[in-house]
Amino acid sequence: ASTNGGLSLEGFFNVSNSAAAPSFSSSEVGRGINSVMGSASFGFDNWMYVDFTARNDWSSTLPEGENSYFYPSVTLSGVISELGNFDAVNGLSFLKIRASYAQAGNDAGAYQLFDVFSPQTPNFGTDPRYAVPNAQNNPFLKPERTTEIEFGADARFFADRLGIDIAYFKRNTKDQIFSVPSSASTGYTSRILNSGEMENSGIEVQLYGTPIQTKDFSLNLGFNISKLNNKVVELADGVESIALGGTWAADLRVQEGQKYMALYGQDYIYNDNGDRMVGADGAYMFTDDRVYLGSALADWVGGFSADINFKGFTLGGL
Repeated sequence: ASTNGGLSLEGFFNVSNSAAAPSFSSSEVGRGINSVMGSASFGFDNWMYVDFTARNDWSSTLPEGENSYFYPSVTLSGVISELGNFDAVNGLSFLKIRASYAQAGNDAGAYQLFDVFSPQTPNFGTDPRYAVPNAQNNPFLKPERTTEIEFGADARFFADRLGIDIAYFKRNTKDQIFSVPSSASTGYTSRILNSGEMENSGIEVQLYGTPIQTKDFSLNLGFNISKLNNKVVELADGVESIALGGTWAADLRVQEGQKYMALYGQDYIYNDNGDRMVGADGAYMFTDDRVYLGSALADWVGGFSADINFKGFTLGGL
């Protein structure tokens, strides 16, 4: 509900104080999902472990008869320091290595399968008005599916006073559900499609330790950093980019062959030495068209934490 035409009485912010008849609208969204899931863990000789998970979903937002999707995972880990012949070297007190493979499924949003008329205001006299939406729905949608592999190691030194955890991952997502632009001559300005593939890979490193520890005082430090590489491998047939928004200066796109959230805008014109060119008016020269400037996502992210403990009191920062 909202006021219409401003307020009758200044300063009284209430829908009933609308200068003209207030505007009202209501909506209801219904969706459902049924799932079956399970997990199992196995250990061997207190040093090797295998974990399995499996899940199957049935979603109401996917086509009937084609709305079931299954996704499993398996993780293998080994605590090398628990082997009988392990000998702590250079202060190494714990060592664990791991590898995993996992899938994850995702359904569509509600009401993206079939086109329906949408109500319009105001009425045509006393008769209600309805219109065909600008976005064309898709009765053949498939679930999104993400597949990831990861390798990692956890090592601790000097009776666990110093530790490092490092991991490498690679993640591919296929059949992503996107709204992609289409020619208005078709009667629609966009279509809902399973459009293409996204790839992410990177490395994550965490360092943690307790450099100072006494009976009444301890200092715990932590540092983590991760590097992400991503790429839009492909979009739907005939679609090179999907607009995410923009301004007079630049626009944000999902661009095939570039990083996700690619930023496009005019750039300086450079000579062969990489110097910016200056025009006859003494101002820098710019490209006529918008070109790729980079990704809106950071190449590196990280953090630092510290906890000071003194006689039962803790002061922490992040």
